[in-house]
Amino acid sequence: MILKGEIAPVAKGLKGWVLNAQAPGQRLKMVLSINGIPVETSRNWRYRSTLRENGTHPTGRCGFQFGYDVCKLKSGDVLDICEKSSGTRLEGAPFTYASRPLYFMHIPKTAGSAVNAVMMRKMGPQNSVVHINRNNLKKGLSREIPYKKFVSGHMRIHEVMTTLDISSFCKATLLRDPFKRLISNIAWSRRLAEPEMQTRFEFLSRKQQTQALYLKSLDLANMKDIQKLVDNKDLKTHNAFDNIQTRMLLPNGITGNLTTQHLGFAQQTLKLFDVVGINEQLESFVQAVCEQLSIPVAPTELKRVNVQKNNFGLDPQNPELKQILRPLYQVDEELYQLVKNRLR
Repeated sequence: MILKGEIAPVAKGLKGWVLNAQAPGQRLKMVLSINGIPVETSRNWRYRSTLRENGTHPTGRCGFQFGYDVCKLKSGDVLDICEKSSGTRLEGAPFTYASRPLYFMHIPKTAGSAVNAVMMRKMGPQNSVVHINRNNLKKGLSREIPYKKFVSGHMRIHEVMTTLDISSFCKATLLRDPFKRLISNIAWSRRLAEPEMQTRFEFLSRKQQTQALYLKSLDLANMKDIQKLVDNKDLKTHNAFDNIQTRMLLPNGITGNLTTQHLGFAQQTLKLFDVVGINEQLESFVQAVCEQLSIPVAPTELKRVNVQKNNFGLDPQNPELKQILRPLYQVDEELYQLVKNRLR
């Protein structure tokens, strides 16, 4: 038996839906357990019109609801939802309850995908939303955010705070050695122009497609082509690679070269976060976040994902490469060293 579905806290308990992927119309009796102790049962007979309309369920009668008072839950409580006769768990269960939601500002190529993965396992996929952006928020995703326990995206923190009310959220972000992050960022953008990435390429914005194709036209092992990349005014205009970690801490609309004034603003912005970590201390960062939320975490749960293996000729050990690319990470370097020194 494979149980598809989701569950989320509501005003009068916990509400969700479930179906047996191998027999969608089957009636199921679900058991809610808190910290391993069964506390309530519910059958999946409630009508969910949306699930019928989108073809998820043939009749829409697959909803269930537990009346358990969610106010009794404490951070760290483990909720499990299983089918009674077989013991089969609902998709994503068990998950850990956190009384305070988490917003993670995911700076690209800093191991943020690993953080997303472990926090989604902790909170439950149905209580999480990742990859938020300006477009999907405008299309209605913003209405779901208040009901989520984990939210993550590549959006600048100031834009997020003017778009969403995350005042009650624990806020966290992760930085990485700027030169290594830049190499990974360029290589990932270059990879998007490869044939095996065609499907993903088609969903990119025109700007991202142009960027990937431009990188493909360069020989990234050739220092003259690297200099062309640094001098490319179109890429500078879009701030594609230019000191991204600092820019993520600045308001939208700031283009051109960054100054010490921008660096100072970014340093002040870091004070908005409850937890700031570095990629090289990833395990400590996740543990610090979980401590803020009062939920347990095991080191074995943390696995790096989405690791860039092909650098397309970019050699991190090449001092000339590091020197040529320096304008694209020198402000980030100062910011990174500041955070690194604080963590010592």
